[in-house]
Amino acid sequence: MTFDRQMEDLVHSLDGIVWEADPDTMRMRFVSRQAERLLGYPISQWLEEPAFWIDHLHPGDRDWALAFCTESTRDLRNHSFEYRMVAQDGRVVWLQDLVTVVSEGGKVTGLRGLMVDITRRKEAETRASAIQQRWGLHIEQTPLAIIEWNTEGKVISWNPAAEKIFGYLAAEAIGQSIQDLVVPKDPELRRQVGLIAESPVKEQSHSEVQHANIRKDGSLVLCQWFNTTLKDDQGRPIGVASMALDVTELHQATQALAESETRFRRLVELNPNAIIIQTGGRWRFANATTLALFGAANFEAFQARPVLEWIHPDHRDAARQRVQRVLSGEILPEQELTFLREDGSTFPAMVHGTLFNHQGVSSILGVIRDITQQKETDAAIEKARDSYRSLLMEMPFLVWKGTSDGGCEYINQAWMDFTGLDLDHLRGNQWAECVHPEDQPLLMQAYTTAMASLQPMAMEFRMRHQNGGYRWVKGQGKPFYGLDGRFEGFLAACNDIHDQRLAEAALMEKEQRFRTVADFTYDWEYWTSKDGGFLWMSPSCERITGYSSEAFIKDPGLMGRILHPDDRAMLEEHVHEVRDGGEPFPMDFRILHKDGRQIWISHICTSVFDAEGRPLGRRAANRDITARRQAEEDLFEASRQRLAMLEAASVARVVPWSMGSDGHMQWGDSANLVLGQTPTVLGNRRGWPWESIQAEDRPRLHQALREVDMGIVASFECRMRHGQGHPIWTRWTLAREQGSFHGAVQDITEQHAIQEQLLQSQKLESVGTLVGGISHDFNNLLGAILGYCDLFENDPDLNARHRKGLGVIQGAALRGRELVDQLLGFSRKVAPNRVKASLNAIVSEAGDLVARALPSGIQMSLDLAPDLPDTLLDPGQMHQVVMNLVINARDAIQGPGIISLRTGRSDIGPETALAHNRPPGPYVSLEVEDTGCGIPPDQLNRVFEPFYTTKGLKGTGLGLSVVYGLVTEHGGFMQCQSEVGRGTRFRVVLPLITAPQSQGVPH
Repeated sequence: MTFDRQMEDLVHSLDGIVWEADPDTMRMRFVSRQAERLLGYPISQWLEEPAFWIDHLHPGDRDWALAFCTESTRDLRNHSFEYRMVAQDGRVVWLQDLVTVVSEGGKVTGLRGLMVDITRRKEAETRASAIQQRWGLHIEQTPLAIIEWNTEGKVISWNPAAEKIFGYLAAEAIGQSIQDLVVPKDPELRRQVGLIAESPVKEQSHSEVQHANIRKDGSLVLCQWFNTTLKDDQGRPIGVASMALDVTELHQATQALAESETRFRRLVELNPNAIIIQTGGRWRFANATTLALFGAANFEAFQARPVLEWIHPDHRDAARQRVQRVLSGEILPEQELTFLREDGSTFPAMVHGTLFNHQGVSSILGVIRDITQQKETDAAIEKARDSYRSLLMEMPFLVWKGTSDGGCEYINQAWMDFTGLDLDHLRGNQWAECVHPEDQPLLMQAYTTAMASLQPMAMEFRMRHQNGGYRWVKGQGKPFYGLDGRFEGFLAACNDIHDQRLAEAALMEKEQRFRTVADFTYDWEYWTSKDGGFLWMSPSCERITGYSSEAFIKDPGLMGRILHPDDRAMLEEHVHEVRDGGEPFPMDFRILHKDGRQIWISHICTSVFDAEGRPLGRRAANRDITARRQAEEDLFEASRQRLAMLEAASVARVVPWSMGSDGHMQWGDSANLVLGQTPTVLGNRRGWPWESIQAEDRPRLHQALREVDMGIVASFECRMRHGQGHPIWTRWTLAREQGSFHGAVQDITEQHAIQEQLLQSQKLESVGTLVGGISHDFNNLLGAILGYCDLFENDPDLNARHRKGLGVIQGAALRGRELVDQLLGFSRKVAPNRVKASLNAIVSEAGDLVARALPSGIQMSLDLAPDLPDTLLDPGQMHQVVMNLVINARDAIQGPGIISLRTGRSDIGPETALAHNRPPGPYVSLEVEDTGCGIPPDQLNRVFEPFYTTKGLKGTGLGLSVVYGLVTEHGGFMQCQSEVGRGTRFRVVLPLITAPQSQGVPH
């Protein structure tokens, strides 16, 4: 047989599908014969269908599996993933696919892989998860308080039953001392109870105690405690798991039973086992558990049948012999018998009986213990043991079980596939012959030590593969104990890490090349971890600082000690800002050389991330700029004269400044007037005033610094915090000369406000002019339509159908005229008719009118200021203002809500008047407030724009713009406050004019 034929037979015999596919189309080029055995499809179908693999993926896995494989192939990355495929008979088969990307010259030429059936493992994982969920439900639903605390007595687990018994919620109890929670504060009671948290931990593994405990409300509860010490792998205590049962009532019953036989019988009745007395083959006594167990309605019905009739016929002879032996005085162990219930069903039970004198007659006092659940549990354990064996056999790891004398008892399929040997070839210690001769002594020594100490072991070594070569594996073993707790041997698992070892060797070679390049850098560079410790430092640090890189790494505090005392605070602030996510920027500071010289350092640091984007720390570069700084110092004195010349610009709200090479900024005297801070206060800090500039504008300063580094005189605008706390707009100009910065800061807040008002005014004026012209033309068209409607309406020959259609046309035209009136009102093309009128009366009338149109869930409230003076108003226009605002509030409320209307009198001061371009003085106001959805902040400044609406097709966008136009025409202004989800308040402010002005008021 040729070698190629042998390899082909080997490929087809593997317990998995060996395959090769085209990387672009995923079309199969080759699959082994195992494909037909596992999934049922013929090999020809795998190869002939272009998208066979994709089409037969489980629909729930198809998208992500294809995307994962495509991305890994593109990155030239070997990969492994688990997914489901649909077999020919409809079964869902879980596969683990180990894929190798084949490439030449950086281009992918093919995909090769091995699909391993892991369906049983997945099913086992599902069953294990279900068991874990049922155990969690048991903990949550059991009436026992299950509590866990650590060796310090601090509670770390507290279930619902503990909450019920002791009154503390889990959130209150966890982290507290168990003594403080449940032990009474009274010294005498505390002495009687004892310190329950110490005994199980210090003295014994298990304990059972009963004592009184304190509830959260101060009452006492008697508890039965079952404490078990929790230990780690070395047997050291790590805490205590306790079950506490509220036995207050049981304790009271026990005391009562000691005083009364009736209470004793009650205790027997409550026994979970069946307790019986038989005499002469007849029942003389049976507790309630017995009746329930046998399904008897009452004791009379149970006693009517002889004892043997309640026993299965197959066990009656054994029961009869047992009764005779007990009556003869023989003491017998428990025996399993099968009993019959009233309905004919059977159940297994363990019986125990002793000779008993009942009313002077030799009788048998017996206990019948139902073991149905125990049988089911034993069957479940045996089933779980079979599943465990199956899981071990299917695991992809090499699993081996050694006997207590060092031999080999079990190996799984993966071990046999790897070594090519079965269990018959590994009897005794022959398994060690699979290990590389150079690794055998160390492995046997470790194994012998582990066997002697019964401690886990782990080691990497080489094992002989069935192809004749050796591969690196990582083996781990630990003692294995049977159900009876006896040591049975070692259970070990080996993982093939050969490819990983090769990759690590390649990585070490690559790292060595990197260090060779990094160690010969001229600048002093280093890399720090996320917590600030040094991970690497270039040897050039010794040339600059006089200290070796080993000195810095061994003593992290050395960096802080060589910093110049005047620069430490500045550098610490810089480190915190970069660590908190700030953008790195260059800075200069001083250090003290080992020989005492002062060295100037230019520093820049950047954050380092891994391939997944996780932070790895910071990398910094430091350059010796002592000579350059000395030259800059010589030129800085000359810059002071320029600063004095710029001081004259303070009358234009300009502050000249200059920053020397030491990082200190000098400010002109106008800083107090413009920025609200004295030059001395501003100059106390070193570096740029980042904290005074709003965060979203700080990138503009970064950009300006980059432009200055390129020799450009930079300029930018930003918002700063004034010394009195309010923000102001400023324009910065800065230039650099020989390491020093010079420039000026100008307050342009007023220019910004004027510019925004001008843009808004121009926009509204342009829209108003356009709307006014269109409205007049549209009104003429509507006039013609309405005129012809009136003409045709008087025609006696017009039939009913045409007359109905004519009414629809007339109604639409009238609604169009109302819209035109609104447009004309917005564009101020309709002359107001102002008279002396009461704002209270107008609000009250308009409110009553519009209240009839409100839904039943919306309420309206009026709060009219008493003695509000009359003023000059156009009542019709003011009616429209009130109605538009109320309708707008109604549309903003979804469901029930409240619309509030309030009037009042206000005295407008100079600051508010200047902001709205109105004269100061007395005004009257109207507020319309709703409890609706509110307006987002980014839309608040657009609510008065014409045709802007958030109501979709329901709104025209003219309601608030018409209100704005009418209020402005009356010489007033509007204010709007809103919070999303809380509602909106519109405030109309009108001047208090009690008589016509000298310049005349249009009528």
